[in-house]
Amino acid sequence: MEYKIKVMKEEHPEITVENLPIYLRLQKPLLILFNDGSINPQYKKAILTLVKEKHLDSLTPCWLNLKNTPVGRGILQTYFDALPPLPRIVVVNLHSGGQVFAFPSEQAITEQNLLSWLKKLKAGLESHITILPAQKWKPPLPAYDFLSMMDAAASQHSARKAPKCIKETNVQENDKKQHEDKSTIRKEPIETLRIKHWNRSNWFKEGEKSLRHDNKEL
Repeated sequence: MEYKIKVMKEEHPEITVENLPIYLRLQKPLLILFNDGSINPQYKKAILTLVKEKHLDSLTPCWLNLKNTPVGRGILQTYFDALPPLPRIVVVNLHSGGQVFAFPSEQAITEQNLLSWLKKLKAGLESHITILPAQKWKPPLPAYDFLSMMDAAASQHSARKAPKCIKETNVQENDKKQHEDKSTIRKEPIETLRIKHWNRSNWFKEGEKSLRHDNKEL
């Protein structure tokens, strides 16, 4: 909402792919100055003077920088069949007939020349250079944060991979432990092994004796 209000306050804004739908909602023909870089201060002054004098109230004056918005080249080629010399001013009536009118390239862009040309347009004395096909203009789709999407995908990949890594680590640790146990057994003296075996045998024998004694008493 704040972005829209800020855009609407500009008297001679730069048109971009993102803000174009906002200006189209005004339902006014676009007076577009196409240029290939920063706008010439003299051109800007001429247009802003006409804005302040209320001569452009029925239009939406704006400009388009082909370096910032390369799609403008394709737009101009659609209007003229070939990329014309720059700068170039056109009036595009998208909402009522789709006519495109071009300011004469041989004339300098001055307040007086622009005003004279616009009066001819209003009187129907100028011929259009093309008519655009009817189409429904929609606001741009929400932008996607591809960096966040990539981070999310990486996190999911790590989550799937983690259990496998843990499992492999556990298996390696168990194998290492078993290997150490076997090594320990091999290192123990034979006499020690015999004593352990004898103790285990006696433990079972003592248990059997206790069980027989208890059965006799019962």
